[in-house]
Amino acid sequence: MLIHQKPVPAEATELVRQHGSEAILLAKTHLIEAEEIGDDEHVAYWKNVLEAMQTILDERKPH
Repeated sequence: MLIHQKPVPAEATELVRQHGSEAILLAKTHLIEAEEIGDDEHVAYWKNVLEAMQTILDERKPH
């Protein structure tokens, strides 16, 4: 079963580009929904997206 056509990093990049730091909240919402229905495949997917988004956002912070 094909769930998403985009690789996780591309999805993370696109969400951050469109929503900035709010993308984290969107992804967490999807993660919670997947957890609530017991969809382990989507739980893993959204965990990976969240991790990638956090990395992207951390790299944008001034050092």
